[in-house]
Amino acid sequence: MDRNDVARAFRAWISQDSANPNVLLTEGVELHKGRDIYKSASIRVIGDPNSGVVHRRELKLARYPCRDFGPGYDFDQPEKVWMCEDDQIERIQALLNGQFEEDGHYVKVDKDSDARAVIEQLAAGTLEPSAVATLISALTATPGVADALAKADAAGVLTSAVEHRRQRHGLDELRSAIENPESSEQDLQRILERHWWVFGGRY
Repeated sequence: MDRNDVARAFRAWISQDSANPNVLLTEGVELHKGRDIYKSASIRVIGDPNSGVVHRRELKLARYPCRDFGPGYDFDQPEKVWMCEDDQIERIQALLNGQFEEDGHYVKVDKDSDARAVIEQLAAGTLEPSAVATLISALTATPGVADALAKADAAGVLTSAVEHRRQRHGLDELRSAIENPESSEQDLQRILERHWWVFGGRY
């Protein structure tokens, strides 16, 4: 290992020892070790020390100044601290991993959720029609997504497809009634009351 390798080396640590018994694990990495400033990032796993059940994860980014007197850094009095937890950490991970390929609203999908199953079927080309409603419900339940969908070109395509399917169903129903010799005038009237658009109007 030459001098350049030594200069580029940084410290990382994993510890299960903490004054707080609810801190099950702490992992950290040194980001910058300068003459005046030290920066680090760490993740704490908080949970039940008896059962080992994890309650949350915390990400902490901190900047520490040099000690006023003596060598080293003042880790007891950081200059700046920024923290987030749980799914907020996952969003940062996704950002760093380049998983956001375009602008838009994103929805976190749990592995065992119905929406996850729908997405997997969509990718495999085996999506059932009934599953589309599940996907749309999951999307529109998220604040802001409905407005975003309304502004997107895809929303117009979906609306047109739904309207086209409804009209085809109406025409099939009307055709069956006309071809059925047992259909009465009242039967035809009930169908037309639900599908006035066949006369060229929309109500």
